[in-house]
Amino acid sequence: MIFTSIVFALFFLIVAILFYLVPGKYQWIWLLVSSIFFYVYSIPSYILVAASIILITYYAGIKIEKA
Repeated sequence: MIFTSIVFALFFLIVAILFYLVPGKYQWIWLLVSSIFFYVYSIPSYILVAASIILITYYAGIKIEKA
């Protein structure tokens, strides 16, 4: 998905509108799902990269909090 395409503009508009419609407690989940979809849209194998980054960041955050 190219940033200057109509598809991206529609995607961004839908994500932004739904972000404000989703209750505040779940907005982070909506952004996470939208971000993963954005990366996987063009090359589905990127789901492995996205999942790896998410897991590494999550566990690093837990380690930092304990330190």
